[in-house]
Amino acid sequence: MPVAEAEILRFGAFELERRSGELRRSGRRLHLTPQAVQLLLLLADRAGTLVTREDIRESLWPKGTFVEFDAAVNACISQIRAALGDKASSPRFVETLPRRGYRFIAPVEPIRNAQVPTPTVHLPNSGGISSDGGASRQCVSTNLAIGSIVVAAIVVLVVMAAVAARRSTSPSYVKGRSVDALQKYERARSGLEDASPTELSDRVRFFGTAIELSPDFAEAYAGLADAKLILGAYRAEAPQIAYPAAKAAAAKALALDPDLADAHAVYATAVLLLDWNWVEARAHFARALSNAPGSPRVHHWYARYLTAIGRHDEARTQAQRAVTAAPTSPSAATYLGVAQYYGGDLPAARRSCQRGLDLMPEFTPARRCLDALDGPPVSSAAMPDMYLASAIRAAHDGDVAGALDHLQRAANRHSDALVYASVLPGLKTLHGDHRFDMVLERVGLKAPRHLAR
Repeated sequence: MPVAEAEILRFGAFELERRSGELRRSGRRLHLTPQAVQLLLLLADRAGTLVTREDIRESLWPKGTFVEFDAAVNACISQIRAALGDKASSPRFVETLPRRGYRFIAPVEPIRNAQVPTPTVHLPNSGGISSDGGASRQCVSTNLAIGSIVVAAIVVLVVMAAVAARRSTSPSYVKGRSVDALQKYERARSGLEDASPTELSDRVRFFGTAIELSPDFAEAYAGLADAKLILGAYRAEAPQIAYPAAKAAAAKALALDPDLADAHAVYATAVLLLDWNWVEARAHFARALSNAPGSPRVHHWYARYLTAIGRHDEARTQAQRAVTAAPTSPSAATYLGVAQYYGGDLPAARRSCQRGLDLMPEFTPARRCLDALDGPPVSSAAMPDMYLASAIRAAHDGDVAGALDHLQRAANRHSDALVYASVLPGLKTLHGDHRFDMVLERVGLKAPRHLAR
């Protein structure tokens, strides 16, 4: 199917719906102004070919429209790059050809949507995600270029219709929130699970601003907790700092909204990694699954819990549900590969982790997954904890005493990675040793079958 005829365009972790003008990353909507959406569609439709600035002028601004053309185009390109996480110096999506124009360099997959969505009208000044607020306003202002009173009247009617539509279709957390708080929240939450450590730090600040603007914003607290969990898992922030912050933010979210599923899931994960509290984690996962059985983040975190207690078939099922709910998320694809790895299906694990890397070539967890698959069965390539990695190497070399010593050090430091100690292939040679059982007992894994009930 020709790209220009497709109802949905997919590139990397993003999907762009032609009729509604909505850009999504991993299933979450990103905000772009209408003019920026039109420009992105133009570039994606002509992927691989030069789109000149004159082409852009003819497509986006009809004759007789007076705008500061160069500033408007630059602002829209800046907004698009911010939404895609792209950089002009090392582009993955939009390449600048100096004095000529732009070229969309990522592969574009055309998708025919069987259920054509109802077109959505965007508010002209709903805000983009560009870091340059002035550029965003410039791009928006071009949509309201100098016109007659009739044009102004039409704009008013469109805005009124958009407000009515937004009120009827918006998530429940929108009601009563300021525009600034919502913009900061949605900027932080979109594609959170696939963000780099640097991007995650920015997301934490955005969540913090949303909370300052709207102190009862439960979803923002849950998102902040999720971001802190990922930062700790990446070791971009010390787990001893990140996990308590995640637990506190999730607890605040639940105090504000006891039924918020994502908050239950991240709280469960925090108490598991921080406190090794398996019983409380299981109870909160049950609430999360009951309240939002389709949430990709709930399925993702629950799959990790199931892997840790050795229920690998169920872990794969939950990880697959996360992929189904967020098919363009590199994080979801990669953890499906991890769950398949622990379940013993190495070919499937390789396919899933490669899918994660294809969706985002710089996604570090997908690369680590493939490195572990390419290494020996006892590889510690994907192990972030230095003591556990040392224990795996020592066990591989036959140094049982050394391996156990490293594990004791990991337990003394309350390493989060120890929750996987009973299922790590690299520690299999220690199974049955009473000293290893003592380490598992400290973690709460002495009788994992009991926990799995």
